[in-house]
Amino acid sequence: MPDTADGGAGPDGGSVGDGTDLEWSQWPAPAASPPASAYAITPDTVTDSVTSLTWQRNHAAMTYSWADAVAYCEDLTLAGSSDWRLPAVIELESIADYGRFSPSIDLVIFPGTPGFQFWSTSRNAAFESYAWVVHFSQGNTQTWPANTPYNVRCVQGRAPTGPAGPGTRYTISAETVRDAKTMLTWQRTALMTNYTWADAAAYCQALDLGGLTGWRIPTLKELHSLVNIRAANPALDGAAFPGMQPGYCWSATPYPRVADSAWTLNLAKGDTFAYGTLDPHPVRCVR
Repeated sequence: MPDTADGGAGPDGGSVGDGTDLEWSQWPAPAASPPASAYAITPDTVTDSVTSLTWQRNHAAMTYSWADAVAYCEDLTLAGSSDWRLPAVIELESIADYGRFSPSIDLVIFPGTPGFQFWSTSRNAAFESYAWVVHFSQGNTQTWPANTPYNVRCVQGRAPTGPAGPGTRYTISAETVRDAKTMLTWQRTALMTNYTWADAAAYCQALDLGGLTGWRIPTLKELHSLVNIRAANPALDGAAFPGMQPGYCWSATPYPRVADSAWTLNLAKGDTFAYGTLDPHPVRCVR
């Protein structure tokens, strides 16, 4: 199973240019296994049509501490451009391919990517000496000491939809929350009951909230779009999603390395882990 470390995250991802909050998804969730058609490739860059982000195609040749990774991207000149930066964790996870492992990324699109940790710019909310990584052995998110040398892939750009953090993106009703950026509607209230993966799917399929049906388990990338990376316990927008949802929450994304396993996300902290589908976990449905 994937390793985990204490979750949470911090403020260093910040905002850029037009004020867009980089720590929040500004786009509909990319596919769990992004198709090659989603990307426009040059020898040096990859542009994602879903997120509008342009990526360094070939990762940095060396590993870096977190601070040196930030500096490496700020100093990078590639494809005639010098406005590169270290990606936020929600951006870095967007290129993970959860249908693959070792590495969990398309090697035709991103050749030579090792199945190891890649730094994001996102810091740990509880421990400033830790920062978030995406572990491309299987695509899980975790936090590790910032002085540890890990891999780097820089990014530039942002979705061209203008500023939006949690306070401006949600339309809240008593039972549901609509996200104007991902275009998803969420079950608002934390579910305290635990289900197997199959029973969680059945629960969502049978759900009726305010006359709304058609609910389902979210994919891991959809679930990650809820995470307030600057908070912990819970790592959610408290106004939109009141109450603490305990433990790891089911996603619809299978874990290909181990049969009968699926990804979960800890909404208290933001880290991810794969569990057997017969294990009991809560679910937060989406439509």
